[in-house]
Amino acid sequence: MVYFWLIWGFVALILCAQAAYRYFYLRPHGTSIVMRALPADGGHGWRHGVIRYNDGVLEFFQLRSLSRRPDITLQRMDTHLMSRRKPREDETHTLESFLKVLVVESGGKEYELALDLRGETAFTAWLESAPTQRLERSNAAKALRQVERYHKKHKA
Repeated sequence: MVYFWLIWGFVALILCAQAAYRYFYLRPHGTSIVMRALPADGGHGWRHGVIRYNDGVLEFFQLRSLSRRPDITLQRMDTHLMSRRKPREDETHTLESFLKVLVVESGGKEYELALDLRGETAFTAWLESAPTQRLERSNAAKALRQVERYHKKHKA
């Protein structure tokens, strides 16, 4: 019987550590957001969480999750802002009236992100700062060789 309580105590300790990580580490180092995947019925499906921007990736961490990994990941090069709107009447029990709802499409899926003015500005800046596919170079040495070949070809 003692082993049973030791195991349960250990499991509870691990769960508390995971919850503390989400609350004390992620929350102050990210942007508060309310997010849901579409399609969704009425005002249902909204999840409170935190987003972090890492280079070309947006990571959404749901507050009521114990995983150390992000619950949703959006790739900047594959994310498009579709529209903006104010919260609807059926969403007022979940969303504050000052929030703006952004509808985005990423990886063939649609999401709604409810953000305050600062969060909306940060998200829009992150999204618009992405280089176009044509301008993004993954190999600087290859680009340099192409420039050198061009100059050799046009010198002659």
